Amino acid sequence: LLASITYLSEKKSPLISQLTTSLVFPILRLFLLDRDRLIRENTIKIFRLLVESPASFALLKQKHIHIFLARALERETKQDIFNENIQILKLLRKWIDIDPKNFPKLLANTLVSLSESSEDLIKKAVIENLRKLAISNPELAAWSGAIRILVDAIIDPTTREMSEPLTYTLLFLVNDPASRNAVKSHLDF
Repeated sequence: LLASITYLSEKKSPLISQLTTSLVFPILRLFLLDRDRLIRENTIKIFRLLVESPASFALLKQKHIHIFLARALERETKQDIFNENIQILKLLRKWIDIDPKNFPKLLANTLVSLSESSEDLIKKAVIENLRKLAISNPELAAWSGAIRILVDAIIDPTTREMSEPLTYTLLFLVNDPASRNAVKSHLDF
């Protein structure tokens, strides 16, 4: 199934949009609960390949897939579920890129929580997702605590190479009148 959907996605086939229906998502959602890590990981890849529009992300939210994703991210981060978490972060990045205004607060809170307690490699990917969220939806980023995480990451020695883009992001947010009010009360200078 994954190979077929990957092929259709690479070919930009219109059949992909026909698979994003309210009948397919609940069936795929069941595989997110499977005990086998590879099945969960491939299911997340399938979701990432299927969702291509704000309407498909709305369906993802309507079918409560975001709750399953948050649950999976909040599990204890062991080496064996590392790839699963990376797949979830790729899906969330795609969500932020395509439909940031409807990104669930639950997932924003989960990203903030994960950035505070995870290993360095996952932490960098999470902070990058929070940075993209702050640019595209500053109100949600401020409300979930992502701005504080970005400020802390600038001075964190483990994320030193990210400090320049993070600084530019915060300067952009403070400089932009549309995001200034949402962000300035959450900056901890």
